[in-house]
Amino acid sequence: MDILKLFQRDDAEDPETRLTAVSQPGAQIVDEIRDILLAQLERGGIAPDILDIDVRCLGRANDGREVYQGMLRLSKWDRRAVVRLLLGLPLLQAKVRRTVHASWVHDVAHFTGLWLHPSAQFEETGGMEELRGLILALERPAEQGEPDRSLWSLPLELREEPPA
Repeated sequence: MDILKLFQRDDAEDPETRLTAVSQPGAQIVDEIRDILLAQLERGGIAPDILDIDVRCLGRANDGREVYQGMLRLSKWDRRAVVRLLLGLPLLQAKVRRTVHASWVHDVAHFTGLWLHPSAQFEETGGMEELRGLILALERPAEQGEPDRSLWSLPLELREEPPA
């Protein structure tokens, strides 16, 4: 018996068991990231029907793995959900990133984070005025001297008077 033959591997008999970027098509990665994102939104009390959710591949990193990003577009006004999303975006992104890192996706791709954008339909609703009011209410306790002034609203002298 030849001792060297004991240590030689026959590649035809050795099945491929390593996970590589080629073994997982991009659609499965997109679906997995989307599922993770939907689960985290649900945990945060944000109904996904106020958002358009898109997961996009941005290209490849230096290590050859694809880079993905979650794109959220606000399309409907829901006071509680929108405020939670706007204020909690860093928390949501951290939870999604941590969950992606703990999943198989991290082995084959990179996740760069979340991008949030209000749609034109959202901007044309009364939600914008309500959001402005909410920002003023949040700032008011800290700025007792200027109750109706905010970085996100017009000064009183420049505001249009509502039609009578």
